[in-house]
Amino acid sequence: RADLPAFAQPAVKLGEAIVSESSSGGGYGDPLDRDPALVCRRVREGWISEAFAERVYGVVIDNSCEEFTVDADKTNRRRAALKGRGEN
Repeated sequence: RADLPAFAQPAVKLGEAIVSESSSGGGYGDPLDRDPALVCRRVREGWISEAFAERVYGVVIDNSCEEFTVDADKTNRRRAALKGRGEN
């Protein structure tokens, strides 16, 4: 086994293989444990929608002001509901 840099051109001999291990961009751990402020930031930046933030991360966004913020009470209730149903 040998660790390779992100951009490498290794010589692969007959019978050898290259294995790539990654998180596939999905992140690690339970999405319901993700920091709500970081999820809100992704919404503000346009990476994810408000609906996706609520459905996947259980984070409810308050968009009543110009800069979106986390609605902590609704987020706590949403996450409790998602954890109760086992949806992640």
